[in-house]
Amino acid sequence: MGFENRNIILQQLLLSSVVFIAVQILMLPIIWLLGFSYFDPNTWVRWDSGIYLFIAEHGYVMMPCEEGHGFPLKDAVNCGNAAWFPGYAYLAKGLSFLFPSIASAANFLAKAFYLLTLFLFCRIAKLNEFNKENILNLSIAACCFGFIYYMAAFPISCMLFFILLGFYLFLNQKYLLAAVCCFILAVTYSTGFLFAFVLATTYFLEHRKEISFLNIFRLGLFLGAGGLGVLSVFYIFYIQVDDFFAFFKIQENYGNGAHNPLFNMIEKFQAFAIKRGIRNLIQVQSLIVIIGYGLISYRFFKLKWHQKPMYLLTYVYLSYYFWLPWTIGGHLSMYRAESLLLPFAFLLNEFKLRHRRNLLLFLIPTGMVLAYLYFNNELI
Repeated sequence: MGFENRNIILQQLLLSSVVFIAVQILMLPIIWLLGFSYFDPNTWVRWDSGIYLFIAEHGYVMMPCEEGHGFPLKDAVNCGNAAWFPGYAYLAKGLSFLFPSIASAANFLAKAFYLLTLFLFCRIAKLNEFNKENILNLSIAACCFGFIYYMAAFPISCMLFFILLGFYLFLNQKYLLAAVCCFILAVTYSTGFLFAFVLATTYFLEHRKEISFLNIFRLGLFLGAGGLGVLSVFYIFYIQVDDFFAFFKIQENYGNGAHNPLFNMIEKFQAFAIKRGIRNLIQVQSLIVIIGYGLISYRFFKLKWHQKPMYLLTYVYLSYYFWLPWTIGGHLSMYRAESLLLPFAFLLNEFKLRHRRNLLLFLIPTGMVLAYLYFNNELI
């Protein structure tokens, strides 16, 4: 490694560390206001966090229930935790011997992956200097929609780390290692398998005029790795709850399935008719995301961004991870799905500096309000 390259890495480490610390400082007034402690691991554990911690400590369970609240002898509807994927929980379990509790290990992992995600963003976006513009661009990525979930005891930052690692490896033509990321993501989160389709679609679009055994093999490599990850999770469910299809049976309780995404969007914004104070900001954020995706799509096709490999990969990724949550429908928490759209920030250099500043001025207060709602037990 040459001196110049070492200097760039040091600049990127400094940049990612400074932005990471700044975001932690943003959280302190909210945590203090609600009477919590930043260093108490339970501060960062809400709702689904507890499910991941239970999986880490006790594994998977499934039982019949009545209206989702137990009573296994009275109803055939299935309840349990086999709708949550094990990657993050098992990793926390594996590292728990280094920490006072599983919750401490889970919190450490979330924040460590967040910091590493910021560093990888610097590497991919070539933010090679510690300057104002690079601080702005990285801050937009760090404060992406619903960024509280990058720090909380959730697998979101773990997902984003392996997503960006997959970006980095794919763009550097390390396809076998990128496929490993597809497997890890498929084991970690219920939408993680989509990344295999992202890489396969991007690779197909780049090589659609070059039909060869090698290209077909690489497409199969990405899709096979993602599929193997999902099958591995289902096999874990089979071993622990004696049902290979436990995931789907528990998901039935949440109304997820194939829906018209446009109808789902309309239904989502009907909530505006109900006065719910700052909670309406959740719908505002979703509206901004929809408008933003539309603008990016317009510019992508008009300006032929597909000619740049990173832009093509980014747009394919955004398309999969934007449309799937709206298509599945049900009672999904859109703000969590929107937090996975962080790679949109790779397109920031195509937008004027003042527009980037305005975006950050929207993201920070919106994210802080969502953080308040999260710590106040109002976000799932």
